Amino acid sequence: MMESSFLRKNRKALTTVFFTALIFRMVFSLPILFDTERAIGPGSDARNYITLATHILSKHEFSVYREETGYREAARTPVYPLFVALVYLLSGNRNRFIILSQCFLDALTALLVFSTAIVLLHSIHAALFAGLLYAMHPHQALYTTQILSETLFTFLIAVFMVFLLVFLTRKRVVFLVVPGILLGIITLTRPIAFYFFIPILFVIFIVLRRKYKILLQSSLLFLLSFFLTLSPWYVRNYITFRKVFLTTIGDCNIGYYNAAFVISFKEKINLREAQFVVEREVKKIYNISDGDYLYASDNPVISKQIASYGYKIIRENPGIYTLLHFSGFLHTFLPVEYAFLYKIFSSEGIKKVGEVSSVAKRALNFSLKGRFITSFRIIFTERLKKFPLWFSIIWFSFTLFELFIYFFAIRGLLFFFKNRKVLFILYLLTLFYFFILPGPVNDPRFRVPVEPIIILLAGAGMHYWKSKRTEKLKVKSKIWKMGKKRFTNLPNYKL
Repeated sequence: MMESSFLRKNRKALTTVFFTALIFRMVFSLPILFDTERAIGPGSDARNYITLATHILSKHEFSVYREETGYREAARTPVYPLFVALVYLLSGNRNRFIILSQCFLDALTALLVFSTAIVLLHSIHAALFAGLLYAMHPHQALYTTQILSETLFTFLIAVFMVFLLVFLTRKRVVFLVVPGILLGIITLTRPIAFYFFIPILFVIFIVLRRKYKILLQSSLLFLLSFFLTLSPWYVRNYITFRKVFLTTIGDCNIGYYNAAFVISFKEKINLREAQFVVEREVKKIYNISDGDYLYASDNPVISKQIASYGYKIIRENPGIYTLLHFSGFLHTFLPVEYAFLYKIFSSEGIKKVGEVSSVAKRALNFSLKGRFITSFRIIFTERLKKFPLWFSIIWFSFTLFELFIYFFAIRGLLFFFKNRKVLFILYLLTLFYFFILPGPVNDPRFRVPVEPIIILLAGAGMHYWKSKRTEKLKVKSKIWKMGKKRFTNLPNYKL
C-alpha cells in the first residue's frame, strides 16, 4: 500500500516520462511512417513475421509459404506474429500501425523503469533520471520503428521483473505464478529466453535458502507455471512434426551463425560464403537433396543435422570460437550499429550499407589479436570515410549518451552490491545471460531487451553518487563549522 500511494503522489512525473517517451519515439518513427519499407528491409525476420500474421488471419495456419508445401513454421514462435496479426485485425493490415503500437508499448516500458526505480530507490530525482533516460534513449527508440520482436520482448521482460520484485518483497509462494506464466510468454516471443528459468531459480534459492519446504514449493510452482505456458506450443509441434521441441531456430543458428563465424574467421571469407560452406557440407554428409534443404528450418531433423555439423566445427576450433564468442559479448556494448542507424536516417538507407554489416566485429577481432592499427584502418575506411560527416556526428552523439549510461550503471551495480545483494545478483545474472548466450552472433540488437535494467542501474548509480556527494558536503560543512568555532574562540592578542 505504501508503494502504490507513493506512486500515486507522482502522477505528474509518470505523465512526463510517458509522453516524453511517446513523443520521442513518434519523432524517430516519422521517416518510417512515410516509407514503411524501411521497417522491413531486405532481411527475412520482418517479412516472415508479416507473412505469418497475414496467414494467421487469412488461412488460420502458422506458415510462411504462399503455396501448400506440406511444411509448417518450426523456427518462429507464435507471440510476436500474433501481436502483428492483432494490429492488422484492428487496422486493416497497415504496417504503420505496428510501429505506432510499438511506440506506445515502449512508452509503457519507460513508465515501468520509472516506477521500479521509485519503489527501489525511494528517490523521485533518481527515478526521473532513469525514466527520462529510457524515454530519450535513441537506440531503444530506433527499434520501435522496426517490425521486429524487440519492443514487445523488452516490454514483457520489464513486466516480468516487476512481478518478480513483488515475490522478492513479499516472499510468498503464490506470487511466483505470474512470473512463471510471463516467462513462458516471453520464451514464446523469443526462444533465447528459454534457459532464463535457471538464473531465476538460483535467485529464488538465494532468497529462500533457509526455508527448504517453501523453497521447494516455490521452485516447483514457478517451473510448473512456466512449462504449462509453453505446453500448448509443444503439443502443436508434436501434432505437426511428430517431434517434441520448442523451435528449430537454435539448431539452425549453431550451424549458420556460430559455426559459420568460425569458418569465416579461419578461411578469411565473408559470412555469406561461410554459410554456403555449411550448407554444402551438411547436404554432402547427410545426403540431403536441394529440394528438402530448401525447407531446412522447418524440418526438425535437418535442423538437428545442421546443429550437429555446427558443434563439430566448434569442437575442432575451441580457441577461435572462444575468441569470437568473447568478441560477440563485447560487440553487444557497442552503442548502435552504423548500418542500422543509416538505414533509418538516410534516404539511401539499407541499399548503400547492405543487409549485414560485420565491421565492428572484424575490428574487435583484430583488436583482440593485438592488431590495433588494422582495426583502426577498418573503422576509418568502412565507417568514417564511407559515411557523411553529419551522420558520424549523430553516431558519436548516441555513443556519448550510451557511455554516460554505462558510467552510472557501473556505480549502480556497486550500490546494489552494498545495499541490495539479491537484486545485484538478479540484475547481474540477467545481463550476463542475455549478453553471453548468443555468442559470436551478438550485436547491439541483443542489448535492447535488457536496456531497461542497465538504465535502472544508472538511476541507482546517480542516487548513490548524489548521496555520497551529500555526505561529503555534510562532513566538509561540519569540519568548516568546527574550524570556524575554534577560530572565533582564539584569544584576542594586541600587537
